[in-house]
Amino acid sequence: MPFRLKCMIPALLPLLLCCPPAAAGPCWEAENIKPLEILFWNTPQKLCGYQNMEHLWSSNTVARNGAPVKPLIYGKGPDLKNSTMAFMQKNGVYGLLVMHKGAVIQEHYRGGCGGYDGGRWTSFSMAKSLTGLLVGAAVADGHIRSLDDRVAAYLPELAKGAYAEVTVRQLLTMTSGVAWNENYRDPASDVAKLADLADGAEHSFLAYMAARPRKAEPGTVFTYSTGEAGVIGHLVRRATGKSLAAYMSEKIWSKLGMERDAVWITDRSGAEVSGCCFSATLRDYARMGRFMLEGGVIDGKAVLPPGWMRETATASKPSRAQNRPYGYQMWVRENGAYQASGIFGQLIHVDPERELVIVMLSAWENAVGTVEQHQDRRAYIAAVKKALAARGGK
Repeated sequence: MPFRLKCMIPALLPLLLCCPPAAAGPCWEAENIKPLEILFWNTPQKLCGYQNMEHLWSSNTVARNGAPVKPLIYGKGPDLKNSTMAFMQKNGVYGLLVMHKGAVIQEHYRGGCGGYDGGRWTSFSMAKSLTGLLVGAAVADGHIRSLDDRVAAYLPELAKGAYAEVTVRQLLTMTSGVAWNENYRDPASDVAKLADLADGAEHSFLAYMAARPRKAEPGTVFTYSTGEAGVIGHLVRRATGKSLAAYMSEKIWSKLGMERDAVWITDRSGAEVSGCCFSATLRDYARMGRFMLEGGVIDGKAVLPPGWMRETATASKPSRAQNRPYGYQMWVRENGAYQASGIFGQLIHVDPERELVIVMLSAWENAVGTVEQHQDRRAYIAAVKKALAARGGK
């Protein structure tokens, strides 16, 4: 069962400080949250905003369409509760779930007092990996003919400029060679400007991307770019004729037995911000991890092309050369593992060899985290794998 930290009645535990009285009105008003300043929210604003994105921006619902919920199976794993809670407390993690061989063996929340009790939480860049899965579904459905097609075949707005010769595969692997500034601390960076572009129409975003300068030949350099994830989203919409939310619902969300609808933030034109801001519950993120682990197959039916997840978890040559191994909108880790990762500490780690999924939902103080936080996260994942191996679970 999930472990939740709760505030206790002062009369029982007078040494502990409990939650102050709740402010009247929604938390995003009480915390004076300014949506366009999302990269610079303080911790109380993050804890409110990350769980209420659909109240701060326009959004599309990723519907489960009333499908029966498939309850998660719970099993007994290594006793890691104390070390897990210590790790979460130290590293700003508010929800953590470990699934091994299809059974949940750890599920913990830092709830109460403005914390997290298992509702929807935003993904940040984990949405890139989810969008990458939709590319696979579109290939399987024949909407995208080949990953070696030029992007401009689907988005003619990009037929001139730096993206003219870029292929869908190069877009997926972020090896387009187009310049991009992903500095989250710089208000003048390309990624910081995306929030303003989200207030415009589709052509505003594509015009901005078409105007980016080229820094290298396509396929030769890896450049992490939330902008290119946005281009992928527009490509999937054009190819399928459906919104990302509708296509995700049709192909995956209504089929996996999710417990809640998800939501996906949109720009003013109604297009999902495909590089960011998908919101789902901790358990439903774990279900997505299992979907990836099982090769994109649901109830015996393949949603993705054969071998798609293997290709997704294969790093491009440029990203390997730069020691930042990255596949199809997915970070690649050692021994066949891979992960969807978002700023401020969001993570879906998948290890096919060990049949393991680890999900973390966090509110780090800064976007990219500290060296120590990354070390602690790697150490925790390694400790889980070591504990499972000691029990004969690889």
